[in-house]
Amino acid sequence: MFYRVSEIHARAKLINDHIQPDLTVCLHLNAAPWSDENKKELVDRNDYHVLVNGCYMGGELAFDDQRFEMIFRLLNAWQRTEQIFAEKVSISFGRKTGLPAFAYKGPNALKVGKVEGVWARNLLANRIYEAPVIFLEPYIANSEEVYQRIQGVNSDHHHTNEGQSRKSIVQEYVDAVLLGLEQADSQK
Repeated sequence: MFYRVSEIHARAKLINDHIQPDLTVCLHLNAAPWSDENKKELVDRNDYHVLVNGCYMGGELAFDDQRFEMIFRLLNAWQRTEQIFAEKVSISFGRKTGLPAFAYKGPNALKVGKVEGVWARNLLANRIYEAPVIFLEPYIANSEEVYQRIQGVNSDHHHTNEGQSRKSIVQEYVDAVLLGLEQADSQK
């Protein structure tokens, strides 16, 4: 926990003090919980979702820093920009990857807008970066399919179990992000 928080704060310093972007895109791979912590086996699930800032819970708002960061983000009116970019990137992920959109079931996320796969969450990274932020969580790294595709990450194409050729997971990820960003930028 400590190293992740410290790393995110170090990134925030770089982003906020030096880069000062118009938009921050956090690229991640997601992971699913293991069905048995003592017997880690690959899962069948594979999906994507895109996160924007929001869904602050009562216990989180008890902290001065989180209340301040929430108000700072609201006053900068970044939520509309985040939603536009998140929706276009979510649509492009669905099209480019064929993956289904993930839907949260618990109280720590709130569905945003009408586009599948776009959710608000109160994450440190999408709270302290001083710009609109979209946080990408495509692919389930510990799924059978994604694990196999990651093994072939140095090749331009991956062969499915059916013998079909498919773009590398990295190229597919890049294509989906770029398409979404281009479409959002033209709408903005």
